[in-house]
Amino acid sequence: MRSAATSMVALALATITVAACGSSANTETSTAPVDSASASGAVASISCLPNCRGANLQGAVFSRVNLDNADFSEANLTNARFEDIRASGVTFGLADLTNAVFRDVDFSGTDCVNRWGPGEAPEWECTGAADFRGNGRDVLMAGTTFERATLVGANFENAQFAGVTMADSVFDKANFFGTYIRSEEPYVKNSLDGSSFQDVAMGSLNAASLNGTNFSRAFFSGQDGSIYNSVGTGTIFADAWIEQLFIKNTQLTDANFRGATFKSVTEAEGTTFTRADFTGAKVSVLAGATYDAVMCPSGNTVSGTGELMRLC
Repeated sequence: MRSAATSMVALALATITVAACGSSANTETSTAPVDSASASGAVASISCLPNCRGANLQGAVFSRVNLDNADFSEANLTNARFEDIRASGVTFGLADLTNAVFRDVDFSGTDCVNRWGPGEAPEWECTGAADFRGNGRDVLMAGTTFERATLVGANFENAQFAGVTMADSVFDKANFFGTYIRSEEPYVKNSLDGSSFQDVAMGSLNAASLNGTNFSRAFFSGQDGSIYNSVGTGTIFADAWIEQLFIKNTQLTDANFRGATFKSVTEAEGTTFTRADFTGAKVSVLAGATYDAVMCPSGNTVSGTGELMRLC
């Protein structure tokens, strides 16, 4: 018969399965309140919650666990899985999230406010949002998967997103400032409303919601940084660098391209720019789109189809 203490730990922590290091086939489920490696190399650090700073949780599976205000800063979460969880105040700063999976989770923040105040381009701060900030150092996220995840207001500042999968997820009002987010595979069906991608090397977006998304000074280049089948109102591309880009089958209304640089040819077949503002932009060739009351780099307003600078 299990002890009462062990039963209480099991009840409080639901299911946390920890895989043996170096083995994907053998796993063990442990409820022991231990913070050390077993003889087989399996890690049992369950008792660290909610303070798991620096813990070795490699291969752990967190399912339906209470993670409110949990701190995983600098923890080893390589190959860890977070599934079917709703929590606030979770911190992952400088954790190793290589090949980690976040599926059907909601780590959203509440009470989101614009840190710059009314009337300014929004950069949101949300109470209780998940925090992945790197504090100037690389956050290890190679191969991390976010699938059907909800991370409203999450802070990914200075994280390295190369090789990260983002699909069917909500990152509204999230902060990606200074991240490296380029990827060979597109990020598909994500809501990025109100998120900030300032000074970011962008990956490809497919079927994205871009209402109020801020791409100021972002870098878009080639197929790996293109935008497809997306919709946005009030999207900001001010001072962005756009090189050999595809913006296809996308609807952008009231977009701000002020001061942006369109280097070489940008192909925009099937895309409609409605009341977009290109004031002061350096446009080489923006071809194939439909323009409705668009403001040209020189300040005049035009409508039509084809190549923007010929219309202007």
